[in-house]
Amino acid sequence: MAETIQFKLEGMIPELEDFEQKGIFSKDEIRLIVKKRSSFEYLLKARQPQLEDFTRYIEYESNLDMLRAKRRQRLGISGKPTISDKAIKKRIISIYERAVLKHRGNVDLWLLYIDHVKGQVKLELSLEKFQLQEQLGHYNVVMKLYSRAIQNFPRSDIFWIEAAKFEFEVNGNERNARKLMQRGLRLNKKSKKIWYEYCKMELIFAERIKARRKILKIDQESNGSDNDQDNS
Repeated sequence: MAETIQFKLEGMIPELEDFEQKGIFSKDEIRLIVKKRSSFEYLLKARQPQLEDFTRYIEYESNLDMLRAKRRQRLGISGKPTISDKAIKKRIISIYERAVLKHRGNVDLWLLYIDHVKGQVKLELSLEKFQLQEQLGHYNVVMKLYSRAIQNFPRSDIFWIEAAKFEFEVNGNERNARKLMQRGLRLNKKSKKIWYEYCKMELIFAERIKARRKILKIDQESNGSDNDQDNS
């Protein structure tokens, strides 16, 4: 166990050195970071780590990343991101992955994980100008998580609904959203929630089509051609 944890800590050296070189964290602060991470790693390496151990580790890393971002801004550090700018975010994802592996039957944990990734995608898209291909890559990460959650909980309506909503509202893919709702209903025929959200989605889609036709004046042109035929 000790060797595995030592290996993990050694893998953090480039990130920690970058923190010090940029002046974001002092040597004393870095020692405290190593000590804190080491204690969390020992907890997670226990035979039956508690869910709270994972969530506390995630909370610690999230707070650390917020502090890093504030100090980076205060110091006026700009330019291309370096290893320390993304290392904590990657570590949080890694902790979530370890958590769902140990507690894969916990629905709330999966929802937290997906919400975290969705939040990161939204933040990155707002901060940087991504090309279409990069945007699709970010959306695919979220949808892959939803797919994994659905595989683990095919009888849980929340993941079918949330995945369909993401496709419909964020990706703008009505076809995939409809497929997800229909697949969810095949496995959960009596789910009132899926039926309600499916009907709601179709009504919104119908209103969108109606609005597009109005903007393009399709109905007016159709009525005009009908009137011309009647007059002739």
